[in-house]
Amino acid sequence: MGLDVGRDGLSVDALRDRLARGYPAPLTEAAPLVERILHGEDIYGLDASLRGVLAPGALAWRALRSRGPAPATIDDTEILVLYLPSRRDYAELLGPPTAELVRRGRRVRVVVPGRRGRPDAAFGGAEVLPLERFGSAGAYRAARRALRELEPELRRFANDFGLTPQQRRQLGLCMQAYAWERELFTAALARTGAEAVFGLHFTLNPGLLGAVAARRRASGRPLPVALLQHGVFSHGWADHDFHGADLVLTWGTYFDRELAAFQGATPAARAVGNPRFERLAAGRAERPPRDRPRVLYIGTNGEEAADRAAFELVAEALAPQAGLEVLFRPHPDEPREKYAALVAAGTIRADAIRDGGRAHDLLGEVDLVVGTQSTLLLEGIAMGVPGIQVLPERFEVDWARRGLPAVSDAAGLRELVAAFLHEPEAGLAAAGPLVRDMFGGTGAASTAAAAAAAGAAAGALEDLLDGARRGVLAA
Repeated sequence: MGLDVGRDGLSVDALRDRLARGYPAPLTEAAPLVERILHGEDIYGLDASLRGVLAPGALAWRALRSRGPAPATIDDTEILVLYLPSRRDYAELLGPPTAELVRRGRRVRVVVPGRRGRPDAAFGGAEVLPLERFGSAGAYRAARRALRELEPELRRFANDFGLTPQQRRQLGLCMQAYAWERELFTAALARTGAEAVFGLHFTLNPGLLGAVAARRRASGRPLPVALLQHGVFSHGWADHDFHGADLVLTWGTYFDRELAAFQGATPAARAVGNPRFERLAAGRAERPPRDRPRVLYIGTNGEEAADRAAFELVAEALAPQAGLEVLFRPHPDEPREKYAALVAAGTIRADAIRDGGRAHDLLGEVDLVVGTQSTLLLEGIAMGVPGIQVLPERFEVDWARRGLPAVSDAAGLRELVAAFLHEPEAGLAAAGPLVRDMFGGTGAASTAAAAAAAGAAAGALEDLLDGARRGVLAA
């Protein structure tokens, strides 16, 4: 049995600190993935079929798949946008500021995963560069050489932390992906001549962060990195997703304070608003009349025991009520077993689970939102849909203390749902100050707050910040 990180009190921030003091940079940069491996998570699916047997050849397989004509050298790029991971809801965040930069004549290109890519309307027609197209025989040799040099340190780490054979294979796959993606993005930076990088996070692709560090060392010049907030975060969490950023573009001053409250050094932050929220608020239509009020439960992918308890509380309290239509929206990364279990038990209907598509589109189809720590609760309130937090004591966010209606028992939940369906304004008013703090208000108020954010960085990064502000205006 490997190290139980939770039992031994080694959170991801403590792990990152320990790695930085005693191990090579790739392990530190991959700390979020390493922590998941230490927890025993099968992040690469090695328990399935032949993946565990084939794992040692993963790097060679990716190199073979990347064969093909490389992108031409285009060394006039000002800002390289990282659309990784390539989730549709992430395009709704990155797209508006990128499209605005294109409209202003900035030389912007978008890096996407895989070998194929085409211009996306969400990005204003910016040229798309598939990351795997930057692979080459030289990149493969460099990645192999880096892995050989890293192997003694990986063995030392595995021994120090008591990794099981399965965890050692997971770590090996993690470092293969790191080494390959570092070489790919190093080539992308060199061929594009990028002056700044704009994205969301490096958590799942730490090799890209390694390439940024390598470029900085090789050139002796700054390569500014700006990351746009992609979801809720709290300083009560063990870590944040913005490592590697020079500047974090947040949705509101609430999140500026949350980021600054993390222990240790944190990147600079500027509130620019939420491009996706602006689109939803501007385009929201009147909800059509329905026979029964519709309630939406929004799942999250935090600590699973707490997530499960919240889901089961809502399902068992609300689903049996004949006067309500209750829908359930799982988070994209949330385990589905608990949903299937309640369907099998007859507590909820299978057709009540709304998986796939855009979660935000559901806000215009419901009368009330229930959840734990999803910003959809607060985005819904900003759009005129009351929200209720369940089990606030089991989640780190301070929203209940800041006015968000909250409840921890079935009877109380049924009572609050009935009250807010009868008088929605009561639910909206209580959380109004928190919503304004998070998003700068609604509609024009949010864009005004974004436009008022002062730029603190110079050169390409200042252009990026200005483009993000204007992108929110154009969203």
